[in-house]
Amino acid sequence: MRLIDPQEWNMYAYVKNNPLRYTDPTGKDLWIRGCGNNTATCNHDYVGSWDKGHKKFTPTRIQSDSNGNFSGHSVNFDDKGIHVDGTLQGVFASGTAATVVNGAGMFSGFQASFSNNMFGHGEANGVVYPLPGHSWAEFDFSKMRGPNEKLDSLSHYFTDHTGDQYRGGNASGPDVHIDYVGGESSQKMHFDWAFPWNSLGGLVDHTEAYLEIEADKKLGKSDPSYDKVGP
Repeated sequence: MRLIDPQEWNMYAYVKNNPLRYTDPTGKDLWIRGCGNNTATCNHDYVGSWDKGHKKFTPTRIQSDSNGNFSGHSVNFDDKGIHVDGTLQGVFASGTAATVVNGAGMFSGFQASFSNNMFGHGEANGVVYPLPGHSWAEFDFSKMRGPNEKLDSLSHYFTDHTGDQYRGGNASGPDVHIDYVGGESSQKMHFDWAFPWNSLGGLVDHTEAYLEIEADKKLGKSDPSYDKVGP
């Protein structure tokens, strides 16, 4: 960001201050969250635009290429979720093609492919895998909470988790959860809205979300609209 170019301070510069004209309704993969109060370009904390009658809001969606690059945006993920342009949050957009995101921080050298948002109960869900020239042997699991912390040790009996459970421990926002099975390249990974084991409330919320996810699976539901996705 340069002081001599105030336009760079504007989080909506990528739509050239005209979200009605430049919103991309055919884009895929990620919604952008974190704009705060409802405005002409924000609703339910999601970036986007209203129609002329201010009746329908269309959340902006951005799309990655096969290498995890997003044209016009800086996007990556770490143990605290998917980050867009430094201060905003990426959320998997319901009903779109899988998106590829490159890792940062402890996930440098890794890439993730997300395919859903767990019926609105998570930021994104998919798999993570090492990029060419990297391997899981270099990943520092000591920086994560696990394996099988507390009730995660019982997950083999009532969830589809099959390996050692590792979490980031972020109680104030999206928190990574890896289901690690040694010897496999791709590992299951998703982002819960918060770390469940730091409080009774967090545990209750996480349990309720799990039960609702399982019920939605049985009913054959699809991921919901943007305004139903969030903590």
